[in-house]
Amino acid sequence: MNRNQTALKPREWMPRTTAAFCAGALAAGMLAVWPQTAEAADSIGKTTAARTKEEIVEKWMQSYLPMKRSFAYMSGNDIYEQLPSLTAPFQEGKLKAEYIEDGVRATNFVRYLAGVPDDVQPDWSLHRQQQSASLINALNDRLSHSPTKPAGMEEEAYKLGYAGAGSSNLYMGSPTLYSSVLGYMSDSDPSNIDRVGHRRWILNPAMTRTMFGYVRAAETGGYGSPYSSMYVFDKGRTAGSVEYDYIGWPAAGYFPSEAFSPSDAWSVSLNTDRYDKNNTDSITVTVTRQSDGRQWTLDKSDTDKSGEYFRVDKGGYGGIPVCIIFRPGGISDIKEDDRFHVRIDGIRSKAGAETSIEYDTVFFRMTEMKRFGSDAIAITPGESVPLRLYSTGEGAVAGRMAGQLESSDPSIASVDSSGVLRGVKAGAAYIRYSNYLGQENSLYVTVRPAAPGDAPSGWAKEAYAKAKGAGLIPYSLDTQYQTPIRRIDFVRMLVGVYENTTGSSLPADRKPFQDTSDSNVSKAVSAGLISGVSPTEFAPLAKITRQEAAALLTRLESKLASVAGKPPGSAAPTGPFADDEAIASWAKADVYRSVGLGLMQGVGQNRFNPMGNLTVEQSIQIFQRTFERFVRD
Repeated sequence: MNRNQTALKPREWMPRTTAAFCAGALAAGMLAVWPQTAEAADSIGKTTAARTKEEIVEKWMQSYLPMKRSFAYMSGNDIYEQLPSLTAPFQEGKLKAEYIEDGVRATNFVRYLAGVPDDVQPDWSLHRQQQSASLINALNDRLSHSPTKPAGMEEEAYKLGYAGAGSSNLYMGSPTLYSSVLGYMSDSDPSNIDRVGHRRWILNPAMTRTMFGYVRAAETGGYGSPYSSMYVFDKGRTAGSVEYDYIGWPAAGYFPSEAFSPSDAWSVSLNTDRYDKNNTDSITVTVTRQSDGRQWTLDKSDTDKSGEYFRVDKGGYGGIPVCIIFRPGGISDIKEDDRFHVRIDGIRSKAGAETSIEYDTVFFRMTEMKRFGSDAIAITPGESVPLRLYSTGEGAVAGRMAGQLESSDPSIASVDSSGVLRGVKAGAAYIRYSNYLGQENSLYVTVRPAAPGDAPSGWAKEAYAKAKGAGLIPYSLDTQYQTPIRRIDFVRMLVGVYENTTGSSLPADRKPFQDTSDSNVSKAVSAGLISGVSPTEFAPLAKITRQEAAALLTRLESKLASVAGKPPGSAAPTGPFADDEAIASWAKADVYRSVGLGLMQGVGQNRFNPMGNLTVEQSIQIFQRTFERFVRD
């Protein structure tokens, strides 16, 4: 069972890592008193299915929160009471208790979600063993459950670390002990999916004790990968004291999507006191997504470890001999309140009768997550911009944990709790919105002195500030505001308004024109927002005319109204312009509609000037008006 395994990135919020699994010894001991919430006999499935979203969020916030938002809080040496030494004769070091307790909280959190007893305690008698296991792997700079002896290490220390490595889940690269537990629960890369062993050991009903180790390898290129270990082979709970039919991950009922990626495998471990552990060849799984009725039927013919997959493992990981592992293919995203119905057929009772298991899992977000309107922004020293943060689409859950804004370097760019960004001095920094599970979105901020005379006109400043904070002004367009805008830049802003208003990204999977490969043009064409000057050309560098802009704006307004489930806006009657005859016939209706909607206006003296050009700042104001028709403060 000892093997090295390369794990996929288990979440968008975790670094690419390597994981390994094995089993070994037992021990006892404790310090803190953890919540005692073992489930009653035969109640695991019913208990998880009966929980509400609010109950799960409240439980997590009261008992199982990580130490801090983001997962950067174990990056320094202040996490140790005694520092590890990576030079002979070596010292394993000693972690401060609060960091180990953080890992135990994560352990009990995922056990709570699965419905098994969430009362695991830290076994402090194993602290040296687990630190030694992490030290040896860090010294060798590779994961192994049977590590070689580092040169210069004393035999007693080596034996202690070897015992720890052979009885632990092992992780390389995870920034905290809390995040490593969440990574073990993923367990769905090609080297782990056939047994999900890390997951099953953590969900072992008999477990009552655990311990963690954490040592960073010597720095290479300014960074030393952290090596962690988690003792998992405890069987301190009396056999049979936890009665259940099966243990599912994700469990029946409401389940937080932060704990399960769309690419993760599902698993159902069967209680072999109730089910036949030998006659498993006919087992099949049917998964049905309620939102669109899509159905997956999985059986032993599904063997793609990187895609759709099915296997019945009998390796006994986590003390349970039979585990049904399955992964529906083609699920790229899990939406709020996505309900999946699972039916497992072909299983047999202990008496040999064919039976089935059925349950529903409904995903939701525990944490509030928001995004910025763009990836980058430029500001000047002393400039303040109110940032608009967009919901990522989750539904409302009472008590949901909010995220936090912070700057990577407040001496360059600061941000307050209300989202006001302020330039301090020239340089670059990141503004991050992060939550307690390490998920974050970031905005790259460049603070640069303003070029003399390069500023929006007075009449445009209010719209400019709002549009900039909303992410509607492309980074490259935030300059030379009085110059005519090019067609390509107008389309970039148009796509930004569409995506930020609807909260969805447009596909950019084809190149519609020969004279540009810009992804925003591809997106706008896919949404039916634009067309070219010919079937093969878009003329990206040409200046956009006012009548062309009017046609694109009315098309955008209609598309946004449709997405919002509303009829197109009602345009106020508008009399003919004095230069009506100069307006092209294909653009005439759009010109008068755009004016009637208040998106555009004439140039004075009852003229529209259809062949005139729009400036950058005029375009910013127009798009801000369009945006405000659909998005309110």
